[in-house]
Amino acid sequence: HTYVATVRAQDTITDCAANSYGSPVINFFRQHPCLSGGRRLVTLPFKGRTLALSVIGVGVPAGPPGDLYRYADQLVSLERAPGTGGLDDLLRSGVRPAGWPAAIPANEAFVVAAEDNGIEIFDAWYLDGPTVDQDPALVQLAQSLFLAPIALG
Repeated sequence: HTYVATVRAQDTITDCAANSYGSPVINFFRQHPCLSGGRRLVTLPFKGRTLALSVIGVGVPAGPPGDLYRYADQLVSLERAPGTGGLDDLLRSGVRPAGWPAAIPANEAFVVAAEDNGIEIFDAWYLDGPTVDQDPALVQLAQSLFLAPIALG
């Protein structure tokens, strides 16, 4: 399946520690600076509604020999754990496309996906009405978007 997304805002980051919050995540990036990072806010039609997505992609350094994905695994664990912080999404950084909330709403679908040393963090919610927290359809969509073709419209 190909999804057609409209990019509402995007940027590239090179200093992940400066674009993070929470001591555990900031300290992680101070010890293991990211190799690359990009953030997007996109919309796409989904089930007759307008879905908002915050997508953050980041590359981390390879781990030690014999455990090449150690740092990627550590970052995934930090992102998934409560109270550890995370990478700043564009809304948190002050970017606010027209019709978007000032922050990601409390009820949303949150997914962290990884392959090799690349990690993507997805937050998904509906712009046109309420979203069920961790809505299974939105979680499945976010998981399917990882490494899937997205046509930018």
